[in-house]
Amino acid sequence: MWMDECFTTVPLGFFPENVTIRSAGPDTVYPAPGIPFGLSFLGTAFSDFDLIGFGYAYEQATKTRLASKAYAAAVPKTQLKDIVCRNDRRSLQMNRP
Repeated sequence: MWMDECFTTVPLGFFPENVTIRSAGPDTVYPAPGIPFGLSFLGTAFSDFDLIGFGYAYEQATKTRLASKAYAAAVPKTQLKDIVCRNDRRSLQMNRP
């Protein structure tokens, strides 16, 4: 890819649970059950705004990314909102007269 091209990728689907697993190299398997595959929108330089819009519109129309749940171990125990809110409360307490 050249410097004057850009792209964005959105989820197109997921391999089914009954897919046959094959080797794609010494430490890689492909396909595998539940692995996502995507659709890329390609554009020219400075078309980022349009590409993000296309990707967003596609995701909103298809809701494909919601078709598969994350593994429980992959979901962080601490969310960003927990840290931001906690820090906001701390700074408010420290700034009290």
